Amino acid sequence: MKQHDIWKTQQKRTMECGKAKKNISVFSLAMANVVGNKKRTIGTILTMGLACVLFVIIANFVGNIDTEYEARKGMNHGQFELKLDYSYEWDEAYPENNLDSILKKNPLNDTLIAEIERIPGVNKVLTREIAVAKINGSKQVVSIVNKEDFEKMRYEGDLGPMDYNEAVRNGDVFFGWSMWMASDGYSLNDPMTFELDNGTEEFTYKGNIDGAFTSADTYLVIPEEVYQAMQPEGVSYGYIWIDTDEGDVASVEQNVRNLIADTSYVKFKTYHDELQTAEFASTMMKLGSYLFMAIAGLIGFMNLANTMIINIITKRQEYGVLQAVGMTNKQLNIGLQLQGLIFTLGTIFVSLVVGLPIGYLLFSYAKVNGVFGMNVYHIPFIPILAMILVVSFLQIVLSFVLSHNLKKATLVERIRYQG
Repeated sequence: MKQHDIWKTQQKRTMECGKAKKNISVFSLAMANVVGNKKRTIGTILTMGLACVLFVIIANFVGNIDTEYEARKGMNHGQFELKLDYSYEWDEAYPENNLDSILKKNPLNDTLIAEIERIPGVNKVLTREIAVAKINGSKQVVSIVNKEDFEKMRYEGDLGPMDYNEAVRNGDVFFGWSMWMASDGYSLNDPMTFELDNGTEEFTYKGNIDGAFTSADTYLVIPEEVYQAMQPEGVSYGYIWIDTDEGDVASVEQNVRNLIADTSYVKFKTYHDELQTAEFASTMMKLGSYLFMAIAGLIGFMNLANTMIINIITKRQEYGVLQAVGMTNKQLNIGLQLQGLIFTLGTIFVSLVVGLPIGYLLFSYAKVNGVFGMNVYHIPFIPILAMILVVSFLQIVLSFVLSHNLKKATLVERIRYQG
């Protein structure tokens, strides 16, 4: 009888242990090798799985970075922004650099806007006013926003009802930074009274704190209708946004730069630059995160290799006996590949079942706290698929190498092997 026929006959036999019976097959032998040492197998799957769990968690974070969203946080409208460039520390040595001084001769005025609107290619010009609030002996910057901008500024971590219409009806204001509200002695619905200086006149505001943004450009935010109800004289533009078609961006940019070349206290910014900055930051975060994961994954893979090597060494004589009665090299290869596949499936299962929920929670926490680029959640299918392919490829290569090394020894040497 041929060796292959002997092996097939052996496969059909049953092994009786007490009252239990079990068919011998390549798969059952592979399973027996895997479950033979449950503690080592579970430890290997958990170690490799932990590395992949970390990968899935990090992929849920860096894979959901929205660079366009982040760029728009830095520049709310259009292709270009002109913003008053003032000292944030209220410079006492050079008071001319402070906002209240700059507003008295505001370079962002109706004359400048009219000149911008005459530039060929300009589609729209938007503005936002700002003012200085004198609160308890200190000065703070206040933004005057319309409803559209108010909604764009909102995040999940904002405090209070954040109802623009209600604030307009009640004449309320909003805190710009929720983290500073308590430390400055304020809470929701507290009354506030302060002097507003728009560069033309000073007038008194009295109202309540209706809510607090996670992060806004300024210390306080006042609805546009609430500000206009105080009947201020003049305008106090703090921002000018210029929109244009993509084909006109270069020419409009040059014209605007020429227009403000001799203008002081104005900062010029482009959406293109903001987007590039966001993309560079995103790339650095991804490279750093995935480099860390590659190191963690290598440690997990080495543990997998160690487990499979130990399994083969301890089963070397058994493999020799099975090949002596007819198991082919092909069946041996399949058996080793099945062992690796079991480890791989266990690793992937652990990584997805544990990693995806934790990754979503991390994303939600980051979004609530206004972390870089967090906007809309989606499962990072491409990074996860790449992880599965890499883990599967490494397992196939490892099984092939181990099988090749095992077959280097002669059949007699393997049967005589005593461990």
